[in-house]
Amino acid sequence: MERKCHLFRYGDLHSSLQEMLQLEKKDSNQLMQEKQALENELNYLEQLNAVQEKILKVPAALPDREMVFKGHVEEGEMENLPEMLTFLPQIRYPVLGGSALITFEDPEVARRIIQIRQHCIQLDEWSYIYVKAEAITLLLPSFLKEMSLKQSSQQVLLSGLSAFSLPKDQLYDKLVLFFSKRKNQGGEVDRLEQLPNSDDVVLTFVDDGVAQQIVEKGLFQVLLGKEIHQIKASHCLHGEIADLQLHPSVCARTVLLTEIPDVLGRELMCEALEIHFQKQSKGGGEVETAVYIPAGHYAVAIFEEED
Repeated sequence: MERKCHLFRYGDLHSSLQEMLQLEKKDSNQLMQEKQALENELNYLEQLNAVQEKILKVPAALPDREMVFKGHVEEGEMENLPEMLTFLPQIRYPVLGGSALITFEDPEVARRIIQIRQHCIQLDEWSYIYVKAEAITLLLPSFLKEMSLKQSSQQVLLSGLSAFSLPKDQLYDKLVLFFSKRKNQGGEVDRLEQLPNSDDVVLTFVDDGVAQQIVEKGLFQVLLGKEIHQIKASHCLHGEIADLQLHPSVCARTVLLTEIPDVLGRELMCEALEIHFQKQSKGGGEVETAVYIPAGHYAVAIFEEED
């Protein structure tokens, strides 16, 4: 009886161990499935991140809008640079003949002159003219929704050329010769272009791949005449702008004068206008600059953002 009882208990224990093993195996399988699901999700997120990074670098096709770079390039660590593009527009404003531009030091004076509108200008003891004062409204960029940057495979930007004392024609010829040599990582040069309002130049090579190997080296010690200077080679980027939103903005300190009769020469008329609008009794104030365009002529005024 005791032996049978022991056998019964042993079988009971064996059955319990089998159930525990099955539960452990089931839990293990579930954990493996969860692990695989997490690995799949991680792989998906990594792929998604790679795609998003690629999208940020892919340019979009946008209409042309010419902008002028005016300033200098500063080197710095990437983490210290803002993640945004900042540009200062130059607005070209056509001015017809028989007009003048007056810029005052105080914006309040400009507003007062525009409010008076009709002005009587004394030219001498016996003669005078009437002119109209109008506000100048410019369309300024307010929001840049989309801009693409495309890296050229055949062009490089060369900077650091201001240190050379050679005349530009000689300097450019020597640069073309230097970067035509394979020992300088170069190749056949198609053309050289100087950037507007800058000492930097763009070299265009005939073959693809030459620009990349020059940029990879980055810095070049160039001997020109008796001078050795360091030139920096960078990627040449072409930018295109689309969906540029504009908003009207009235010039704070500049006033347009119209309907000016052609009775005096350019300098005398400009002097008469400046004298008149300096007078506080006429609603005027300190004049910073005055430009007169005679009838039959025209000009283009360039407006830039004030510092």
